[in-house]
Amino acid sequence: MRQADPLGQATAYRDTTFRRNYEHCLFVKGPSVKPYAESQEVQVSGLPETDYGLTFLEDGTPAGGEGADKITVTITYNRSKKDTVMLYDADLGKYTYNQYGKLMQDQITGETEAFENVVVMFANITVNNIYQVADFVAGGDGYYACGGKIIPILWGADSDDQPLWFTTLDGEPLEMGVGNTYIAITDSTKGLSYE
Repeated sequence: MRQADPLGQATAYRDTTFRRNYEHCLFVKGPSVKPYAESQEVQVSGLPETDYGLTFLEDGTPAGGEGADKITVTITYNRSKKDTVMLYDADLGKYTYNQYGKLMQDQITGETEAFENVVVMFANITVNNIYQVADFVAGGDGYYACGGKIIPILWGADSDDQPLWFTTLDGEPLEMGVGNTYIAITDSTKGLSYE
């Protein structure tokens, strides 16, 4: 038996317009978030500002990067496999998102899903019951792409409650492009190719 939505209809709603699994159809109504949090005695004002340590440029194309008009990330778990292909669209100035051999589009607007930045993080991943857990404190290596170019990077976190940091291989802070970012976390460098 399904339980009632914990947020209630004034705070959230379930979109039944499209066929989705139950866990993928709950949407929060933005203006109701703060009042709901306050009703649950969650502090919503007076919080300290957090410096996430990220740097953004209007053009985040990495200097000296290799050409990467097509980036393929393969993620496997047990016998399941998912290929995500990011294709650079020079007209959009972004990477278009493709999975299962199809270009992904917003189900409501029909707009192509596209990203300014692509970050692939190779992590030590363990399985805790049914959940996969990445060790962010241990960090690792990975790749950053923007503007059709890609470079290797390093990443990590200073503790479990600190934000992620990203650097180039020479230890300089990674400068990303202003815009949205696609992040893939996988456990093996064998799961990435680009051309």
